[in-house]
Amino acid sequence: MKKIFTLLVLALATVSIEAKSLVFTLENGSLVYYQLGGDTNPVMLFKEGKVCVNTDAYEISEIKKFYISDEDDPNAIGELKEEVVPHFKANTFSMKAPTSAETSVYDVNGIEMKAEVSKRDGFVNIDLAKLKKGVYLIRVGDTSFKVQKR
Repeated sequence: MKKIFTLLVLALATVSIEAKSLVFTLENGSLVYYQLGGDTNPVMLFKEGKVCVNTDAYEISEIKKFYISDEDDPNAIGELKEEVVPHFKANTFSMKAPTSAETSVYDVNGIEMKAEVSKRDGFVNIDLAKLKKGVYLIRVGDTSFKVQKR
C-alpha cells in the first residue's frame, strides 16, 4: 500500500505546469480542490492511515478518488467537465452553474456565512471580500469547494 502511495506522490510531483488543480472526490460526493501552479502548491503526505494536504487531513477510507485536472484534456477527469472548474481570484469565487443552483458559504466550524451572490450569464459569483482570512466551504448546487482566503 505504501508503495502505491509513493508512486502517486511521485506522479503528482511530475505533473506538468498545464495542470491546474488537485481534486479529491470524497465518499460523500463532495469535491475538494487544491490550486496548482500558483505561488505555493499543496503539499501532500501519507501518514498514519491519512492523506494530508497542507493542514487538511482525510482518512483514506473517506477518499473515493483523487486526480489532477488538466486544462488540455477535460475529458481525462471523468465526470467533472472543464466548464465547472471554479475560479477564485480577487476575493471572488466564480463558476459556471445554473442560476437555480443553491449557494452557501460555511466557515471551518460549519457556520453559514453571509456573502454576496450574483447569478448571471450561466455563472455564479460569490464575493468573499467582507469575510475574514481563513478557509471556507462553498456549496454550489450539489458540489462543494474549499477555498482559502488570504
